[in-house]
Amino acid sequence: MTLAALAACGGGSSTGHCGNAPSPTIEPTTPITQLTLAQSGELCDWASCTLGGYGAHYSCGNDTVGAEPDQAACVSSFSSATCSATVGDITGCFDAIAGDPCALATSTACSVFFECAN
Repeated sequence: MTLAALAACGGGSSTGHCGNAPSPTIEPTTPITQLTLAQSGELCDWASCTLGGYGAHYSCGNDTVGAEPDQAACVSSFSSATCSATVGDITGCFDAIAGDPCALATSTACSVFFECAN
């Protein structure tokens, strides 16, 4: 899974905010490696709406935080994940960085992305 795997948004928008998406209805203790395709899509859409849209990119100093180009790419990243992250880990990260995508690289709540990206 890439750092950008969850930075995506339903509807295919490349910029802008998706609105106030409801929190995922998936049990927080569910490992991301055990999500169904529908659950992966739900989590991708929710997470994306906190960051601004599929394909969105943010300049963060010397780094760029970028979103997957669409829901299919985001869902695919879950199917190839080999880490122990749970839905609660992902939602906790995105709640912690709400409004500041560049915090993905520095928030301790988002350390799961580095585990999953390796």
